[in-house]
Amino acid sequence: MSVKLKNSKLITQVLCLLIVTLIILPYSLPSAQADGSDTIASAKNTLNMCYTHAKEAEATGANITRLQETLNDAGLLLSKAELANAQNDIASATNYANQAQSMLSDFVYRANAIVDTTSHQQQTAFLYNIVGLIVGAFVIIGSSVVLWIYLTKKASNKQLSIKRFKVLFFVVPLILMLLVASPVLQHFFVLPQNDRFTEFWILGPEQRAENYPHDIVKNAEYQVFLGIHNNLGSVGYYMVQVKLLDPSIAGPDTFKRTSSSMPALYNFNVFVAAEQNVQLPMDFSFDYSLIDFECYFNSLILGDEKINLEGYSSMQDSISGEYYGYLVFELWLYEDSINQFLYHERYLSVRLNMTATS
Repeated sequence: MSVKLKNSKLITQVLCLLIVTLIILPYSLPSAQADGSDTIASAKNTLNMCYTHAKEAEATGANITRLQETLNDAGLLLSKAELANAQNDIASATNYANQAQSMLSDFVYRANAIVDTTSHQQQTAFLYNIVGLIVGAFVIIGSSVVLWIYLTKKASNKQLSIKRFKVLFFVVPLILMLLVASPVLQHFFVLPQNDRFTEFWILGPEQRAENYPHDIVKNAEYQVFLGIHNNLGSVGYYMVQVKLLDPSIAGPDTFKRTSSSMPALYNFNVFVAAEQNVQLPMDFSFDYSLIDFECYFNSLILGDEKINLEGYSSMQDSISGEYYGYLVFELWLYEDSINQFLYHERYLSVRLNMTATS
C-alpha cells in the first residue's frame, strides 16, 4: 500500500505541474513577443535620435561619412529585427535589435566630437582668412599708392596727365580686395538653394540600365541595383519598402502620388548624406509552383533573408500564357517633425515572368 500511495503522490505532483504550465504558457508567449517588440521600439528610437544628431552635425559643415556608415549598419540590423519579429522569431529579433543598440552606443559622443573638431577647424580657417584679408588689403592699397606716385612723377616729367585714369586706380584695387575677401564674405552670405528632391533609379546586374531580370527560373538567383541620390540639402533617412504585386493589383499611383495598398514584404533603412549617392545590391530568388493555370509563390529570398509568400499568386495571362509578377520598390522618407515615414512619391518596379522553371 505504501508503494501505491507514493506513486499516487508523484502522479498528483506531475498533474499539478502540467496544469500550472498550461496556465502560464499562454501568458508567457505574448510576454516574449512584447519583449521583442519593446526591444525593437527602443532600438528604433535610438536610431531616430542618432539620425537627428547626424543631421545637426552635417548642418555645421561636418563630414558625416563615418556616421552615415554606422547608421546604415544599424538600420540594416533593425530591418532584420523587424522581419524576424514579423515571422515570430523573437529570439533573433531581440538579438538584432540589441546589436543595433550596441552599435549606436557611442554615436552621440562621436557626433559631438566631429562637430567640435569641425568647429575648431572652421574657426582656425576663418582667422587665417581674416589675417589674409588684412595683409592682402595693405598690400593692394600700398601697391596702388606706390604705383600712383610713380606714374604721377613719370607723367609730370613727360608733361602727361594721368588724372583721367584716377577712377581706374580706385576700381581695380577694390575688385582685387573683393577677390581676396571672398573666402570671408561667403560666411555671411547664404547662396540661393536649389530644388529639394531625391533621385531613385534601378540598374541591371552589370550596373547599367539594361539586361534587367525577366524570365525567372525557380530558385535561381538574380541581381539588380537600387540607387539613391540625396538632393534634399541635409542627410536623408529613407526606407525602401519591397512589395510583390500581380497584374490584378494596383501599384503606386504617379498621378495621385500614393503608394500601393499592399503590405511591404521587407523594409530597408537607408541613410544618405546631402549630395551623396548610395547604391544597394538586391540579390533575390523566388520559389514558386505552377498549378492549374496559376502561379503560387512560396517564398522570396532577398539578400540573406527568406520571406514567406504564402497567399501570393498570379493567374496565367490569357494572351501570352505567362505568369507575371512585379517586384516593386517604394521610397519613403522619414519626417522628424512628425516622427514617421511618408511616401516620397518615387517607386521602381521589375516585371518578372514566372513561366521558366528549373
